[in-house]
Amino acid sequence: KKKKGHTKEMPMKRCATTWRYTKELMQRSNIAAVPLLAGAFIKQRWTRVGVISGVPTIALALFGWIAAKFGGSSVGKLRVRVFIVGLAAMLVTFGVLKLFGMAFELDISQSA
Repeated sequence: KKKKGHTKEMPMKRCATTWRYTKELMQRSNIAAVPLLAGAFIKQRWTRVGVISGVPTIALALFGWIAAKFGGSSVGKLRVRVFIVGLAAMLVTFGVLKLFGMAFELDISQSA
């Protein structure tokens, strides 16, 4: 008798799960590169801050819309959720960097 839950397809499920997580990691890495590429060649400080803040905001709305379209979900709800969670993540990252800057007496606002 076969035990319940044991099938020959188990390795394929693991492979599919691994591939799904790998794909998700690659997507998140591409999203993280958007603000870096947007501000990489801008010399003026406040222009760079605006571009690095604005481009990801637009990209979050765009990626939320794309995810909703391909996922078959409600476009409005998913776009707003991706947008809000993305902005929250950017604010948390800024806060952590600011704390590190204060703790180690670093000026993280100056370019090299």
